[in-house]
Amino acid sequence: MGNISSDGTTVINFDSLKGHPPFDASEVRLELRDRLNAIPGFAITETQATNASWPSIRPDSLASDQALAALYAVFDSVADRLAAEH
Repeated sequence: MGNISSDGTTVINFDSLKGHPPFDASEVRLELRDRLNAIPGFAITETQATNASWPSIRPDSLASDQALAALYAVFDSVADRLAAEH
């Protein structure tokens, strides 16, 4: 779902998710984008989500404990949805 690189940049892997239900549907990827964009500093475009690209998030967007916790909550919900499909 996402990677945090050694420089602190977070990459959201919409491309990897696209091959797995329910994220194979663009509407579900847009819902995910909306949840991520609720985190201050995130600005993932509709095109990035629907075209299944790899948008990156600057490290300072996750500087607060609240933002990091919100990202982990989104990651957890994605994992739960993927597990429910298998």
